[in-house]
Amino acid sequence: MNNDSRVISNGPFKGKRIEFAPTTWVDRFHEISEEFMNKIFGLEPREYLISDESSLYDFTSLEEMELSDIHKKIHEVYYIDVSDIKSTNLLEIFRRIHGTKGGRDPERIHRTLIMPPVVKVKKLGMGSYFQASRRSDF
Repeated sequence: MNNDSRVISNGPFKGKRIEFAPTTWVDRFHEISEEFMNKIFGLEPREYLISDESSLYDFTSLEEMELSDIHKKIHEVYYIDVSDIKSTNLLEIFRRIHGTKGGRDPERIHRTLIMPPVVKVKKLGMGSYFQASRRSDF
């Protein structure tokens, strides 16, 4: 018997083996998973068990949150939309959070998505010739 399986010792399932789903990939996103579970569900480490197969549906009963409420909260915290992840798999969500450049930096999101580019105009010599440059040219 390996470490991820247990035999139930009593009750209606006595003698049956229980096998836990692997956590290989979720463990690689340890920091993101702890932060996510705290910010989205208000759970501290050791107050939950997640695996590579865990999904948002496993937590919809907490505080009577609907899936749409969870999607909204994820967007508010991480500035990403995960509603297209049909499986609602936490691992896929953690991968998206990890892979989204600037996804956890609200100031960077604000600068790049909300504020229009600044254009600097300067006069070139006599007459009315102007050269425009974008913010990235400064």
